[in-house]
Amino acid sequence: MSKLVLVSASKSKEDSKITVSKRKRTAVLTVLLIIAFIMTGTLVSQTGYAVSIDGEVVGTVKSGEEVDEIIRKVENDVSDILGYDYEITTAVELTGTVGGDDSEIADAFMNTVEEIDMMYILRIDGEYAACAWTEEVITAAVEEVTERYKMGEDSTVSFDNEVAVTYDYAPIADAVETDELADILDPAKGGEFALRIRTVVHETYEKPVAFEYDLIENDELYEGTTAVLVEGVDGTADVTDKVEYINGTEVSRVEVHRIITQQPVTQVVSVGTLFRPAWVSYGEYIWPAEGVITSYYGPRNIFYGYSFHEGIDIASDLNTPIVAADGGEVIFAGRYYGYGLMIDIRHDNGEVTRYGHCNELLVEEGQKVARGELIAYMGTTGVSSGVHLHFEIQVDGEPIDPMTRLPE
Repeated sequence: MSKLVLVSASKSKEDSKITVSKRKRTAVLTVLLIIAFIMTGTLVSQTGYAVSIDGEVVGTVKSGEEVDEIIRKVENDVSDILGYDYEITTAVELTGTVGGDDSEIADAFMNTVEEIDMMYILRIDGEYAACAWTEEVITAAVEEVTERYKMGEDSTVSFDNEVAVTYDYAPIADAVETDELADILDPAKGGEFALRIRTVVHETYEKPVAFEYDLIENDELYEGTTAVLVEGVDGTADVTDKVEYINGTEVSRVEVHRIITQQPVTQVVSVGTLFRPAWVSYGEYIWPAEGVITSYYGPRNIFYGYSFHEGIDIASDLNTPIVAADGGEVIFAGRYYGYGLMIDIRHDNGEVTRYGHCNELLVEEGQKVARGELIAYMGTTGVSSGVHLHFEIQVDGEPIDPMTRLPE
């Protein structure tokens, strides 16, 4: 919470100590202390002495030693204020009197020092920061630097530091004006006494609202199968966030208000619960064998002539296992022209996968097989230049490039 306090001036030694720039020099001055004792009676009857500075009575003391002590204290205080050793050179005169008060003597000596004066002192978290001739200079500087960190008319700006203003002696050379002091306090300037500025602003913006899902069990769909009945649509909302910045950098954001401007549409999904036999197709293919692709789908030159390759060739060792790329029914298993020993499997979506040049077949026509089930071993039967599997995918009876359907 921002705190700007006007504190009454204090004349104690501790309150008079002010940190200033470390100017190291010693003013070697001659101390002139003229003490004239004018007694109008016996010394025993004397109860005090009047202290005069430059001919003006400023207070009373009980003894000359007390004057010495006051001068030493003032010299220490002024030295602390100015940052270098200072000696009082003012002529002092003591005259006989009765009674009196020494409370104003120290102030009188302080007033003889030309390098200091009573000014308004700004303290940040208890530390001396600057001084000015008027309190308005300090107030205006604080307002100016906080104004720099406003973010719109609705933002509020404060500072986390304890800021206090006192009225006391300070070096005249340290006096600043409003703009100079504002720069001293501005965090962007990186000064030693920069304030920790807290800006709070409410930001309103449009934000998408994600749609929800409504899952409906369907005992006519196989387990693991889903179907979207209603497509989900995101909605929108006007959202207001409370955002806090420290020295212009965002440190927190909390949503404080929301108005739905467009309701989202829930996506309705049918989820299958029907038991799924192993041979039922997934509609997605896996690689039927391990090996290296030696020929891709498309035109090629082979056996000294041109041909169009309707699948891909996967080469490996003799009797490398061959598995069904998806579940389905074996519609052919036997020898077929240049394909040699071959298997065709029809899947639930009507597509057919073909496996040629096998060395041994492990399934027969009419048999239902599961995805990944072992169906044959790799060989070199038919028209083949080496051990490999010819793998083909047919859609509506026409071959397509298997690479577009196999996983990467």
